Amino acid sequence: MAHDVFISYSSRDKEAADAIVAALERDGISCWIAPRDIQPGVEWSQAIVEAIRACRLLLLIFTPHSNESPQVLREVERAVSLRVPILPFRVQDAELTASMEYFISVAHWLIATTPPLEAHLPNLLVAVREQMSGGGHVATASDAAGDHHRSSGAAAIVHYGAHTSVSEPAPLSGNLPSVLTEIIGRESETAEVAGLLGTTRLLT
Repeated sequence: MAHDVFISYSSRDKEAADAIVAALERDGISCWIAPRDIQPGVEWSQAIVEAIRACRLLLLIFTPHSNESPQVLREVERAVSLRVPILPFRVQDAELTASMEYFISVAHWLIATTPPLEAHLPNLLVAVREQMSGGGHVATASDAAGDHHRSSGAAAIVHYGAHTSVSEPAPLSGNLPSVLTEIIGRESETAEVAGLLGTTRLLT
């Protein structure tokens, strides 16, 4: 059975993970979380990969523990490889390891470091639904500057790192360039050049 959200977390943060899963599932968002959803007789690694492949979003519960967890890193790497969207939910502050930064330095973060955790869960629900629908908020530099210093209980989506994602340009319609060049509208001059090319030998 496919689930909406794969929960990537350290087992040392199980209490926070369970609270997050309960909030999401109360809101009708199905979650896959280990070890709860690993079926008897299925290898752990196989279950993890299949669940990530089938989900619509990977929710990374970011703490110092998950930041250092090889298992969490492998889950994040699989999500990146399979093009599964990742939403990091920063529950505790920690400087990204180089390995983790490699995969999620351009992700948009939901910041929830000011307790209690429960105060941030309504905004998490909104962010998860936006990410699953492909309409996630794109933070600006001013958003990040303000949100990092926000003291209210509301969670904030901010951009981590110096890189920004750039949308691919829209494909051109037909064979015409998107912007007319100077040669268009100067047919008489191009005809004259064509005539010269037909009678003159170019030295190269």
